[in-house]
Amino acid sequence: MVVLGFMAWAMSPYLYLFLLVKYSTNNNIKFILGSVLVICLLGVSLQIDTALIGINAQGGLALLFIPVYQWVALVLITIVLAILKMAKNT
Repeated sequence: MVVLGFMAWAMSPYLYLFLLVKYSTNNNIKFILGSVLVICLLGVSLQIDTALIGINAQGGLALLFIPVYQWVALVLITIVLAILKMAKNT
């Protein structure tokens, strides 16, 4: 049961990215897709590096903290998108 919680936590940034792309407008789609590409590639590369390349005792903690860093980036991206939308409306 705990594994499902960890899986949901690890997948939550990707779910948010999916929803962000699905409900975005055509004006800011390039910014969103670029952000999605960067966040996905960095997250997956950090997890591969932790699990396969730099194996150490603290590697399991990275699986908990990588989504935190992704969520921080997602909040910043959402703020930028909100600013762009407000600037377009004025």
